[in-house]
Amino acid sequence: MLLVDVRDRTTVTLVEDFEDWPSLAEFTEDGAVRVGTWSSGAFVTRLLDLDGTERDPEPAAPTNLCVAVDVGVEVDGRRHEDASCGPISPDGRWMTYQVASSEVEINGNYTVSTWDQWVVELATDGRRLLQAGLRHCGGCDFRFGPEWSPSGHYLVVPELLDGGFVYLSDVRSGATRKVSDVPRPTVLDQRPTWSPVDDRLLRPAADGSTILEDLEAGTRTTLANLPWPAAWDATGTLVYSPAWGQVATNDDGQPPTRRTTVLDAQTSDLLATLSGVPSDARLWGAGGEPLIATGDGFVAVLELAEGCDGTTVYAPSTEDGACLEAATGASPSPDGRLVAFARQSGVGGHIEGPHLSAGMPVFEIAVYDVATGAMTVVAEGAIAGRFPDIVWNDAATHILIRWPNPFGL
Repeated sequence: MLLVDVRDRTTVTLVEDFEDWPSLAEFTEDGAVRVGTWSSGAFVTRLLDLDGTERDPEPAAPTNLCVAVDVGVEVDGRRHEDASCGPISPDGRWMTYQVASSEVEINGNYTVSTWDQWVVELATDGRRLLQAGLRHCGGCDFRFGPEWSPSGHYLVVPELLDGGFVYLSDVRSGATRKVSDVPRPTVLDQRPTWSPVDDRLLRPAADGSTILEDLEAGTRTTLANLPWPAAWDATGTLVYSPAWGQVATNDDGQPPTRRTTVLDAQTSDLLATLSGVPSDARLWGAGGEPLIATGDGFVAVLELAEGCDGTTVYAPSTEDGACLEAATGASPSPDGRLVAFARQSGVGGHIEGPHLSAGMPVFEIAVYDVATGAMTVVAEGAIAGRFPDIVWNDAATHILIRWPNPFGL
């Protein structure tokens, strides 16, 4: 894993390990780098300065870590009997957990187990049942689990059963209602998506459009111009579709139309319909955000756009988009001024390692200046299947480049 100062191309190798690959690489709020690796069955994190110097371990602090004990669980030293570990709310106040219930017969064909979804207030050990009799799939893939709103006030709870229901709970009052408007709401590509900054929720509508609920305001808006799947930009200012690179098929036998729609999340105004879609690899969190709101609009990086064999950058300064030939894994900086991307520069030989045995492409990493169109190669020799993972710091001065990354990219 490399750390690159994009201003002068200074490069620091942070990790070079044959066995313990970094599965976490991120910048901290104070500008350091946090690296996490699995080693001998334990997850170990380290903090490093931007020159690669390792910092002293941080003082131990409450982490809301849940640990199973003989009669339940402990969170920060407080015991909660007859509970199990589950997702903890962002404010650290609540934890949701499951209690095995019974078995039910599905359509007279087979039997599945059920569970009841509870929530515990960690400071008081107060309990509340949110929904009883949630049905399991009995062995399934591509499902999602409970997801908290940013404030910790609300919780999305899905069944795992194919064709089951998705529920939305107010954990303070215990009120729960169904938010299932599509035939298979529990599969991954139908997952409701919380705003990154407040308690607004995007979810699929029955007609293929998107519903936006503002839980605090108590409003519900159907975004007829925004086909599902939909997502938020990192600021919560914009919503866009498709979120993960799905393409709409045409009825006239012509090639599929690949379009990304961008709306203002506050006014629901249509801002743009762009040729191209985000990389489907972003489903697994690789390559950073495909769209970033800026002071005068937004910057989007899309693949499969018409007339571009690579990545198209859309920005206020590039009205029709700028094509970065052969670019992949593009990631705009948080301020939208720069775009870092990978471009294949060769083919490596056969690679043997504890996690793979394959031949893989070799990439160079370049940075594109959105305003001037200048392009600078900042690193070379990155080996990956799809593309290396690229992460920006908040100041837009450094990038982390990680390869091969854990999702086979």
